[in-house]
Amino acid sequence: MNGETPDAVETNDYQEKQKIALRALHARFHQLQNILPNKPQCLQLVPATPATPPLLNPSMTAYLDQACDNLHISGPIYWILVQRVPDGRTCYRHLVSVMPSSSSEALVVVGRIAFDHTLSLEDAAQLCIRELCKTNDTYIHDYNYDLEERWKQKYIDLCQATCTLEARLKDVTESNNALQERLFTLEMLCHARHGAATSNDGVGGAST
Repeated sequence: MNGETPDAVETNDYQEKQKIALRALHARFHQLQNILPNKPQCLQLVPATPATPPLLNPSMTAYLDQACDNLHISGPIYWILVQRVPDGRTCYRHLVSVMPSSSSEALVVVGRIAFDHTLSLEDAAQLCIRELCKTNDTYIHDYNYDLEERWKQKYIDLCQATCTLEARLKDVTESNNALQERLFTLEMLCHARHGAATSNDGVGGAST
């Protein structure tokens, strides 16, 4: 190992991954820097929070730090994009970069626009956690997990009910088509019989 101790190799690897994450973050930052949100309300804003204070309000940046520790990857690197919109307000957009252990490329997440610095930072961290969960095929087991499972079950129940209704609708449609064909056949028979009766009356009158 060229005389390097394991700790030195690990440190060098960590620093190299941090450099990759920083380069990717820098490149993405410059792509966004020239995009001026003239109408931020038309862009993707951080969703407004309810007026009532939350019962629990965990820090997403702390969650992201913990997630990186649990995944044994280098910590997140943040970069902030500050822009002023035509009405004079200042908007913020955070970028965050991490280096997944299973990839040689950095994961760069662009947060949504906010008019509050902290809100923008927390949003970027939350979106990064979401992407890390996708990348590592994992999840966060908290109250939201239970909420998601309940909504998922409601969705499954709704899909099953929809399939049942679609099957019933198909049966009704087929029955309706069969009735339409039957009515058409009966109408054709009635017309044929009426035509035959009219023809017979005409022949009888001529012979008289």
